[in-house]
Amino acid sequence: MTSPKEIKDMIESAGGEIKEMNLLPDGHGFAVASFPLPKDHWIYEEKEKYDAPPMPFRMGSGEQRNLWAEKIRAAGKYAIRASTMNGKDMDFDPDAMLQNLIVGLLGYWTDDGLTDDDWALPDPIPSDFQDPVALCEKQEKALQLFQDWHWDVFCSGRPLEQSGKSIDHTRINEVHGMCERLGIKASELTGDQK
Repeated sequence: MTSPKEIKDMIESAGGEIKEMNLLPDGHGFAVASFPLPKDHWIYEEKEKYDAPPMPFRMGSGEQRNLWAEKIRAAGKYAIRASTMNGKDMDFDPDAMLQNLIVGLLGYWTDDGLTDDDWALPDPIPSDFQDPVALCEKQEKALQLFQDWHWDVFCSGRPLEQSGKSIDHTRINEVHGMCERLGIKASELTGDQK
């Protein structure tokens, strides 16, 4: 059986500090120890320049950003509560941590998520984040535009050669432009019927 002194020596030899150690009435024992972060932990990493936020989901101010910020804030609150035993072991400013988490994910609170201070920007600057839901809505719009154009031109029963007019390509050009911006091939859209 390991003695309390052996446990204390083992914890201290690993760089830890005993916060509490006791024997229980039934003969069992417990110990609460604290270990410092290793010297090479990422939190101590020195940067050559200002530690700019990575902004993987960079977006400017607006309703969508507010919605994301609300959800990230809720997840961050949970993380802080879970990490601090619901605030009983608190050694940092949780509100400042949440604000930095949001800025780190979404960018600064500006129209485009960036700042005029080059030293405070990541390198390279990430592209503006495309919300997956909004992206699907744009793809559906592109498909609908294509289907409408396809129906009018090919499925209306009016042969093109007999119309005497050239085809108006305005709508199909809009579809192709939208597809290009969304990164999808117009040829993948099908519109056999309206």
